[in-house]
Amino acid sequence: MNRKVILTIIALLLTQAVAAFAAPVDYPGISDEYQYKEVLFITGEPVEVSGTVKVNERQSRGYTTKNSTYSLENPGLGIKLKRTVSVRATLEAMEDIGQTVSTSRLDKFSEDITTPDAKYKLEEYILNGSRITHNKPIADFFSGNWQGKKVYSVNRNEGQVIIETVGQDIGYHHNWGSVTTSRVQGYVDARVDMAAGDDVERVRWDGDFSYTVSSSTTKYMSYIRNAPSQISFDGGYMLAEEQENLIEYSYDLPRIDSDGLPHPRNRERGGDSFVFKTVPKYQRLLIPELKDIGGHWAQDDIEALYSLGVFPHTSAYFGPGLPMLRSDFARALIVAAGLQPEEQAQNARSSQNGQRPTMPPQQQPLQQGGNGVFSDVSQSHPDYGYIMEVERRGIIQGVGPGKFEPDGVLTRAQAITIMIRALGFENMAPSPGFRTRFADDHRIPDWAMDAVYAAGEIGLVSGDSYGNLNPNEVLSRAEAAAFLYRFIRYLQSDIKRDYRDRILY
Repeated sequence: MNRKVILTIIALLLTQAVAAFAAPVDYPGISDEYQYKEVLFITGEPVEVSGTVKVNERQSRGYTTKNSTYSLENPGLGIKLKRTVSVRATLEAMEDIGQTVSTSRLDKFSEDITTPDAKYKLEEYILNGSRITHNKPIADFFSGNWQGKKVYSVNRNEGQVIIETVGQDIGYHHNWGSVTTSRVQGYVDARVDMAAGDDVERVRWDGDFSYTVSSSTTKYMSYIRNAPSQISFDGGYMLAEEQENLIEYSYDLPRIDSDGLPHPRNRERGGDSFVFKTVPKYQRLLIPELKDIGGHWAQDDIEALYSLGVFPHTSAYFGPGLPMLRSDFARALIVAAGLQPEEQAQNARSSQNGQRPTMPPQQQPLQQGGNGVFSDVSQSHPDYGYIMEVERRGIIQGVGPGKFEPDGVLTRAQAITIMIRALGFENMAPSPGFRTRFADDHRIPDWAMDAVYAAGEIGLVSGDSYGNLNPNEVLSRAEAAAFLYRFIRYLQSDIKRDYRDRILY
């Protein structure tokens, strides 16, 4: 060989975050619906290779296997990469505490990289990882760690390159979006035969790299106004879904001199980033036709929720000043979170599998949660399924033994507690004795303090012009609509900033 080849191979296929199983593949790269791209450091400078990745996931009894096949190249530099990786994960679900642990091990592997100077073959590969998922009522939150070691031969017997990586990923998944962000540190140790005049000597070099990769899927709403004036409706809402994958990487590698040898002291340091976005998927939503919200301060929020079906289209009047009933709020929260009562979900799955439900899902007598959970909620109640679902998920509790009080009203403190319980953020509050940021902190019930603190920290609630929360006031339907839509916006964008932007930037 007449050149020292600095080789660091890092690539990671990014797909939508899944809470239960994610193979810890220690290669940084990203993909969209058309191509996959990763970075090779071959001569001390980043070289991009792109191509295709085929992924197949197979469920078996007790474990899941994920197979990924890569075919990548950089035609201008004459570099090709072929890789097959199979990772097996075993899942341990602890339903009583709402947690799932996945443990991943490498099953099979092969990898060959060809450059104009050498051929690198992956001879040994060790990869171990584990992820803990916290299953909360409307979202799954997870954190995982992995460690890998790869040993490559250079032209069979002309040297060896060892790459070690240590990584952590963290993320969430819910109806309105998902984020997986991975941070990895890597180290390269190479012993390669180099030409030194008429002789060949084995040269040792080392380098390190780091990268952060994030994959996010987001659903968002926008209002589309119609251009013609002679039309039956001014406009309507559209729901869009798109995925954004991005990577930032940095490296510290030896500087190569004019003879192709690594400099003993000088280093090559740098970094870069790139982004892939998928083409958005669009869905037009229903047009709300309400007669009593024109010019109301909550009109936009109410119309957006009607378009999503959060409030049913059963009347031309919304009643913004009326109190929000407990049963209505239960239904609205389940729909806003993109959930379904259990038996409706089962019928939907049966329909997708080619089995015909015995009756339309909305007419199914929903049994989940059991008969007799609440003596004041009969199966004929229009919100029966939703009430059983919030009880099953532990989101809304009754007002006494066996009582839900479906026609009862909600206070602001109760609504905040329900929202935080749905997210699973009750434990964000510090030890007892703390104060919240609201001027009327002394009026907050003891049972609501943790939830109010968490809601204030994540920006879900804010005080009035005097800094008061007014926790014991009855929540009106308009206020409930504004609160629910703020909850949706938090799930759409605010939480993503904490899991992606704050880590990246």
